[in-house]
Amino acid sequence: MGAGASNHVKQITIDQNDQQWDKYTGSRRTQSQSGGSTGSRGLSAVGERIRRSANSLGSRSSADRARREQHLRAALEAADKRAADAENRVRQLERELATLELRNIDLASEVTWLKQQVGRPE
Repeated sequence: MGAGASNHVKQITIDQNDQQWDKYTGSRRTQSQSGGSTGSRGLSAVGERIRRSANSLGSRSSADRARREQHLRAALEAADKRAADAENRVRQLERELATLELRNIDLASEVTWLKQQVGRPE
């Protein structure tokens, strides 16, 4: 044993099947069972939030459930409208950019022509 090594170690186990010891459950689990920052199913943050919302619907009364569904539908419709508005704005800005690029090309060629008329080389 090297300096600083503990002589209290009685057994070392190396798992070859990608398992790790879960100290809370006292059992082994694979990496896929341990989950990650997006949950064990690999969902995005939004998907995880929707999943939690859907799970919580089952424990509510039907009136609460209907209100919650209506709220979620309204939120989804509002998000869809904002997305459509953003897409329209992107298209508008792309058209404006194309117009400005054409104007820039025209001005550059006019500057070149004026320099030639004055007798200055580019």
